[in-house]
Amino acid sequence: DSARALVAAAGAQLAGTEVVLANPRLAGLGGPGGGAAALAADLGADLLVTDLAGPPSDGPLGTGKRQPVRAPRLAKGSRLVLLTSGTTAPPKAIRLARSGRQGLAALALAGATGLRGGEPTLVWPPLCHGYGLAIATLCLITGSPMILPGALAGVGGTVGGGGGRGAAKGAVALAAIRRYGVRVVAAVPAQLGFLAAHLGSGSAPSGMGERIRTVVTGGDPLDAAVARAVQDRWGRVLVNFYGATESGTLTFAARWDFARDPTCAGRPAAGVRIEILDPRGRSVPPGETGRVRASSSLVSAPDTPGARLATLADLGYLDAAGNLHILGRALAPD
Repeated sequence: DSARALVAAAGAQLAGTEVVLANPRLAGLGGPGGGAAALAADLGADLLVTDLAGPPSDGPLGTGKRQPVRAPRLAKGSRLVLLTSGTTAPPKAIRLARSGRQGLAALALAGATGLRGGEPTLVWPPLCHGYGLAIATLCLITGSPMILPGALAGVGGTVGGGGGRGAAKGAVALAAIRRYGVRVVAAVPAQLGFLAAHLGSGSAPSGMGERIRTVVTGGDPLDAAVARAVQDRWGRVLVNFYGATESGTLTFAARWDFARDPTCAGRPAAGVRIEILDPRGRSVPPGETGRVRASSSLVSAPDTPGARLATLADLGYLDAAGNLHILGRALAPD
């Protein structure tokens, strides 16, 4: 989760290879039992690139102006592969679909996040996570300097111990926010929980001088108490998005009162259609709970090869205004 990881992935793509971004914790990478070799063998990889040299130097990754460079012809044959989280089934490799509408999706995400050139962004999720990778890519596009997880000692990743340890991670993140003048924070709900624990510990400094414009989150349910802690500190800056590795980003909810209703994932992004299915696969009206199905040109693992529909492992409902609300995971994937 450092600048080196981004450079390695970009270089491999320019060479026209298929690049798999894997979570080291998923297979015990670098640990006992040959986790790295096992992971490479499972994926059929010809080359395994790891970064076990220790934490990089701290400070934001700059995205200053550069002369445009034409990508080599080989790059057109590259593919990016992400691994699913393994929450409801063993992790599987998803080869991301290519679409002429990806630029439109990127513009929608950039608008929702409030990224600006020259204004720092804390990219806290791991880069092997589709969320972390998407925000990091947008930072490169918009020229927003990045503070990456690898530069925050003891903060990288989304898991950790309880109370005190979580608050300590939140303290490091808040220190980075204040030190680098961060305007946008991207974090999964568990990481916002670390931040909320620190804010509620009584040891956090006042918010004077902090200029947070947006706190972007997604990937897991948002806790109302965590949302309240963020809103009490910086106002209604939260943007909650919903999507999956298989489908890409699907919905956004911005400036909602998440302390009152943390389930809201917002309205569909441009080019996305959401419907809710009953156990027989029939579409249900607003207000009724069922399985979420999405139609999008960014779907990489459709229900039927060549189609754009993906039935996801999440339960939710659409309200009268067309907002999607996520209530949890289905008991088992179909």
